[in-house]
Amino acid sequence: MREVLSLFFCSKNRDVETFLREKAITFEKASRARTYLILDEEALTDGKINIIAYFTVSTKALNLREGISKNVRKHLDGLGNKRSSTFVVTSLASLERTMLIARR
Repeated sequence: MREVLSLFFCSKNRDVETFLREKAITFEKASRARTYLILDEEALTDGKINIIAYFTVSTKALNLREGISKNVRKHLDGLGNKRSSTFVVTSLASLERTMLIARR
C-alpha cells in the first residue's frame, strides 16, 4: 500500500503529498483519521492502481468553556442534553487531487 501511496503527486501543496505518502497509514492505525482514496477506473480495468484524489476525515473532542448557554449545548448535542460539555466533531482534514489528472 505504501508503494501505491508514494505515487500520489501534488506540486501545489507538498504537505498534502507528504501526509498521504508518510502519515495516512499511521493515522489510520492510531484511529486518529480515516483516508479515502478515489481511484482511476480505467487504470483499475488494466490492473493498475492510480490514485486521482483523496480525502481524510478525523474526529476530535470539542470541549465547551464555562458560560456556554444550555440552549447552545442542547443544539450542539443533537440529543437534547443541556449538560454536555464535550462533543465529538468530525472534520474534513484534507481533500486533494493529483496534479497529473488536472492536465487531462
